[in-house]
Amino acid sequence: MPSYSLKTILRRLGVSADDDVLMHVNAEGGEFLAIPPAIADGSLCRLVDHLTIDLHYTYFRGAKARTVFTREQFAAWVNSSSACPHMKSVTVW
Repeated sequence: MPSYSLKTILRRLGVSADDDVLMHVNAEGGEFLAIPPAIADGSLCRLVDHLTIDLHYTYFRGAKARTVFTREQFAAWVNSSSACPHMKSVTVW
């Protein structure tokens, strides 16, 4: 099955920084694979205004992620003034 980065998906959809983007991530453990690259390339913070994300630690063992973050770490990172000034809200489940 093909997979695409958030940057590629948003580009193909024609999303720009002027758009109001609400994104919900429920990847059953895949969020630990998908979110770090989206943070690194800036697509998450430059283009997503409102984010809800489910963190699935139970399923993490099957993922090949190198980075694991807690709900608190993720919320603190996104809410920090320097990391994601574009994002207006984040909810971590």
